[in-house]
Amino acid sequence: MPPVPQTTAAVGAALATAAALSRAQLHDVMLPEALLLALLCDPAIPAIPAIHRCDGPVPEEAELRHVLAASEERGDADQWSARAKEAYARAWRRAWARQGKRPIGELARGLLGAVSQPRRLLPYAVSLGATLTVGDLLAGLVGAGAVVDAVLARRALDPAAFDPEPPSPRVGHPAGLADDALVDVVALNDDVTPMAFVTWAFERHLALSPLQALYSMHRVHECGRARVGTCARRAAERRIDAIHEAARAERFPLAFVYGPRG
Repeated sequence: MPPVPQTTAAVGAALATAAALSRAQLHDVMLPEALLLALLCDPAIPAIPAIHRCDGPVPEEAELRHVLAASEERGDADQWSARAKEAYARAWRRAWARQGKRPIGELARGLLGAVSQPRRLLPYAVSLGATLTVGDLLAGLVGAGAVVDAVLARRALDPAAFDPEPPSPRVGHPAGLADDALVDVVALNDDVTPMAFVTWAFERHLALSPLQALYSMHRVHECGRARVGTCARRAAERRIDAIHEAARAERFPLAFVYGPRG
C-alpha cells in the first residue's frame, strides 16, 4: 500500500477541489490558479464572504477562472502543469524546513528524481514526517504566475498564519440564544449521502456559490464535520430543517447542527 499523504484537512479539501476544477476544463490539467482558487475557499482565510456569511462568491474567482479556461498548458502523466508541479514542490520544501526535516543520503537522491511529479513527492514527504499546511501551499504558489501573484499581493496573506490547523467547530444547540443571535451551521460527514447531493444542499439551502459548495463538501469529507455558514439562530434552524427534509425524502442520513459562533 502506498503511504498516505500527510496534509492537513484544509489542504486535502483544497487539492480535491482544485482537481475537480481542473477536470471541468477542456484540457483537464492542474494549474496553480486552480490550487489558489480552492485555497481561497478556506474559512480561515479572511475576506472570503460566502463561506461564513453566505452572501457572495470568492472575489477573485472570475479572473482565476479566466486563466483556467484560456490555458493551453500541457500536463504530465498525473495531469499537472509544470508551474503547478514547481509550486507544489516549493510548498513541500517549506514544510520540511518549517518542521526541521532534512532529506539526506539516498532519500535526498530519490527526492531529486521525484520533484518532477507531485505524486512521487508524497512518499518522501511522508517518510520525513512532514505535514503540508495551507501556509505551505500559499507560500509555494508565490511566483507561480502573474495572476496568482497579483491575487496573493492584494490579499497580503502571511503564510505562517495558516500553518496551524483550525480546531473543529463546536456543536450543540446552546440554550437561551435569541432568535437573531449568530451561530455557526455545521455539516456532519456520513458514508451514505452522495457528494453531489451535499453540494446541492449547500447551494440550495445555504446560498453558497457552486465553488464554495464544492469546497465545503470536500472539507466536510476531510474533517468529519465543518462549518458551512453563519447566520441567525432562527434562520439556521429553518435552513437545517429544510436540508434534513430534503435528505430524508431521498433516504439520505445527511445531518447538520449549529453551535456557538467561532
